[in-house]
Amino acid sequence: MLIFAAGGTAMSLMGLSELLPLAASGSAGIDPVTLLIRVRNYQRVLLLAQVFSGLWLFPFGWLVLRSQAAPRLLALSLMVGGCGYVMTFATAFAPALNLNAAVRIVGTALGVTALVGEFGMCVWLLVKGAALRSAPEKDCRDPARQPL
Repeated sequence: MLIFAAGGTAMSLMGLSELLPLAASGSAGIDPVTLLIRVRNYQRVLLLAQVFSGLWLFPFGWLVLRSQAAPRLLALSLMVGGCGYVMTFATAFAPALNLNAAVRIVGTALGVTALVGEFGMCVWLLVKGAALRSAPEKDCRDPARQPL
């Protein structure tokens, strides 16, 4: 899970590095062709980062589901949202998919589910926290040990 999160962060930073020279040059000296190339490179790298963003949600959702530290709805929405990120990444290989209305509707629904899962988990952890469950206490009243 940590590898996927680190990979996604690294890819996002690489994408932002494509736009950094544009911010440094100011708006007056930007060649339109250079701008188009930089923005397209940024979009490609950001699309690649989507797969890492989706893949880390699967183990995170599984851990939340197994630990029962948060509602199961949040865990399931994390895992379903991971499918949305991966589906967005798949449109890079089949651009015609993105033109299909059904794929766009399903992709939007999965994207909203991902946001509900991620933000819902953040709010849950801020409000409730992940309290540790204590082991059940043993009954100290042992019939063999009678007080004097």
